[in-house]
Amino acid sequence: MVTIRTSRIRKHSNKKWKVLITVQIISALFLLTLITGLVTSDTEAYFSDNTQVSGIINIGTWNSEWTGSSLVFSNKNSNQTVVSCNFPTEISALIINTGSNMNSLLKYEVYYISNGNPMSGEKVGEGFMDPLAKNQSVFLKYNALKAGNYKFRAFQPLGHGNKDEIQDLWSETITITCNSK
Repeated sequence: MVTIRTSRIRKHSNKKWKVLITVQIISALFLLTLITGLVTSDTEAYFSDNTQVSGIINIGTWNSEWTGSSLVFSNKNSNQTVVSCNFPTEISALIINTGSNMNSLLKYEVYYISNGNPMSGEKVGEGFMDPLAKNQSVFLKYNALKAGNYKFRAFQPLGHGNKDEIQDLWSETITITCNSK
C-alpha cells in the first residue's frame, strides 16, 4: 500500500524528545551519584590528642599602650594680653600632666592670626618637649615676631582615653598688642 500523505501528528511532532529525556535521565543519575558520594564519604576533619600548640597566631600589632597620662593647659579659660613693641617677644603657656608619667615626647605647635581665632590661622612654629612626670608642669615657649593672636596646640599621647587617633588640645589665646605713639 502506498501512502500518499503523512499523518499530521507524525509531520508536526517534536523529533528531539528522545534526546531531551535521555539528557534528563543522565543528569538525574549524575546528581544522585554526587549526593550519595558526599553523604557517605569520610570527613576531612583531623582530630589529635596533642595538648601543646607549636604555632603562633598573631592577632594584631599596637604601637604602644597609653600610660594614663593626661595633659591640660592651666589657663585655658582666661586669655592673656601682652603689650610689647619689642620683637621678638617671648610668649608662653603652662601645660600640666594630670595623669600618670608620660613615656614619649610631647609635640606642640604654635598658631598665629593677626585678628580673630588663631585656631583658624597659620602654623608659625612647632617643637617637642621631654616626657612629663605625674603632676609635673612646663611652660611651652615661642618667640613671637609680630603683634596678633597666638595659641599653642599640644597633642595628647597616642591611645589617650583608649582612642585610636591622636587628640589635640589648645591653650588660651595670647594677644600681643603694640601701642606705639
